[in-house]
Amino acid sequence: MKMTRHIIGGLAVVMSVIFLTGCGNKTLKPSISPGNVTFTEVKKSAPERFSALVDSTPDWLNLTVPVKLTVQRPVSVSLSGRAVMVRDQSILISLRKLGFEVAQIYVTPDSLYAVDKFSRRYVAESLEGVLAKCPVNLHDIQNLLLGQPFLPGDRPEASKFTFEEKVEKAHWIALPKEQPKNLELGFVFSLNDDSLDALAVQGGESIFIASYADQVPTPGGAVASTGELSLDSEKIKVSVELDWSWGDSKWNDTDGVRQWSRPSGSYSRIAASALLKSLKGR
Repeated sequence: MKMTRHIIGGLAVVMSVIFLTGCGNKTLKPSISPGNVTFTEVKKSAPERFSALVDSTPDWLNLTVPVKLTVQRPVSVSLSGRAVMVRDQSILISLRKLGFEVAQIYVTPDSLYAVDKFSRRYVAESLEGVLAKCPVNLHDIQNLLLGQPFLPGDRPEASKFTFEEKVEKAHWIALPKEQPKNLELGFVFSLNDDSLDALAVQGGESIFIASYADQVPTPGGAVASTGELSLDSEKIKVSVELDWSWGDSKWNDTDGVRQWSRPSGSYSRIAASALLKSLKGR
């Protein structure tokens, strides 16, 4: 029973971190404030750096990559698995324990599914409902997982951002000129190699932070080897780490694309909100 609680709980945590940040309706407290930085000299402007970074990221069709998922709070669970992404079409993450597939997460442009094979339960929600009307799409979610910048629902062109250049501690910041309603987000980049170091999003009293490390070149552009995702809200506090094995990844290989089917038989459906509620106080 403990294994069952941890698997289904881990799925809920992953969904809450990646998809349930929501767009709050309270007064925003800026998560990245241009007035709180100190300046030092840099040779190249931040808009030029940002444009070069976006232009150097090639289009890709699909990818398959091993991943290790570690949930640190509010439950503790570590699972290994494999992620298969089709650009702008789907994300499928298959998770294993002791060699057996125990869970799946599947996302399409309009739906989200999570399956706990151990306890034979699943979640099926509309992506619009889960995202609480935040204007991000599947393309944006894929960039978030890979550690690449994005602009919710649009192409991340430098003209659509404001920048804070010459930031202390060798960083520079990019902020969308038009923030989504009731939401504020910003990106922090390394001054040394222009890699994305962090993404911060605030909606109401909820704050979501993604921290990235060990960027490596791939056929899909520079991607992070490790992503630490955390959500701090009134409803729940969660923390998840994703470790990607890019050395074993395959890009643009249609033979590696795995199809997903909705579970049938003796599976019971449970609401994502019910899963999150069950994790409160743990």
